[in-house]
Amino acid sequence: SDPYNIIWAYLVDPDGGDAPTVSAAIDMLLGQGAYTASGPLSPAPSINTQWAIEVQAGRYQEPGVTGAGGRLVIPDWVTVRGRGWDATELFVLGIDMNGAGRALESVFVTAPEGQSMPVVNLNGAMYSYVRECKFELMMCFAAVDMSNAMNCGVMESYFTLIGPGTCNGIIVSGMHDS
Repeated sequence: SDPYNIIWAYLVDPDGGDAPTVSAAIDMLLGQGAYTASGPLSPAPSINTQWAIEVQAGRYQEPGVTGAGGRLVIPDWVTVRGRGWDATELFVLGIDMNGAGRALESVFVTAPEGQSMPVVNLNGAMYSYVRECKFELMMCFAAVDMSNAMNCGVMESYFTLIGPGTCNGIIVSGMHDS
């Protein structure tokens, strides 16, 4: 049984998983984008039926990183879990986790230079967390924004922030029990 009480899982692996990228797995789960016919999958993610997107080892460049878009939006009650920061890399413009019960675990997160938005957005999130992740970012506005978060956390994670000028690690204004 899963120690985090996740009962449904989806596998991301370019060599034979359910989806080739994390965003494709999310689209399949929700039945949107190019995967409208694939879903939405049932049961839908909820506090009682939490999903995990298991990301195999490899480097995953999410669509839109070099153009418009490129932010990964983790749905409520879904965990994105890699095989460890030495094995699974997500190259994204950002990860939006400002909802309820969203989680990011065991991945290495990189982003293009000069991000003007937080790479991980937990602003206003509830019961969400980042655990055992490594961030390597150049000239970013902020690695993680936890403004107005409630019962959230960033635990056992490492940050390397490179570049001149202001580069924030974690923004922590207005938090409650986080």
